[in-house]
Amino acid sequence: MAREVWAWCMTRNIWLTASHIPGKLNVVADKASRVFDDSTEWKLDANIFPKLTAHFGTPEVDMFASRLNYQMTPFVSWHPDPQAWAIDAFTLDWNNILFYAFPPFSIIPHFTFQVLQTLDTAQTQAILIVPNWPPEPWYPMLTRLLIQQPILLPKHKSNVSLPFKQEKEHPLGKQLKLMACLLSGDPCQVRAFHQKLKQQHSTPGGLEHKNNTKSFSTSGSHLLISGMQISFIQL
Repeated sequence: MAREVWAWCMTRNIWLTASHIPGKLNVVADKASRVFDDSTEWKLDANIFPKLTAHFGTPEVDMFASRLNYQMTPFVSWHPDPQAWAIDAFTLDWNNILFYAFPPFSIIPHFTFQVLQTLDTAQTQAILIVPNWPPEPWYPMLTRLLIQQPILLPKHKSNVSLPFKQEKEHPLGKQLKLMACLLSGDPCQVRAFHQKLKQQHSTPGGLEHKNNTKSFSTSGSHLLISGMQISFIQL
């Protein structure tokens, strides 16, 4: 890479010089190594991951991870990482793959919207791990892209951990309600799933149940899409 940069500069009559700047003065470049936010490094229990892939299928890539919390290889990291297959998932072509994603809790609202919007325009599938938070603005879009029943993970403090600090418990502890969803940006797959729901919840004579309940149950055991009930699978 250094040779390529040097050659590029030579063809444009640009001269490069190198000088040392003390780390405490090199604020921008040195910030990443001096400031570490472990709120982005939570990892799903490695014993749960194979249960999810056995149900949903084996993903081809861990799309948003790091060398500290990846579940499988190859993985795509947020920042340059010597073990990563690629950097910045949003610059890649998502078409025709099945990927796994467990977004950092600290950026879930913005991140989830961006993932769902990108997924909605790509012919691809994703196994997405997110909290079961129905009031969130991204929740309706997530349920609209479902192609299988979501899986509710058991409430346990060990569901997520920091690989480099195993003793640290997540702030929400046992109150954290995670779910695994299989999503698709392919309208045909979404329609096939909805058609299956209609067949399961239609009454004799071909009449469908009317939607006279909320979009999700107070117990969190099911949700409704266009009047069709989707029950969670308990892991």
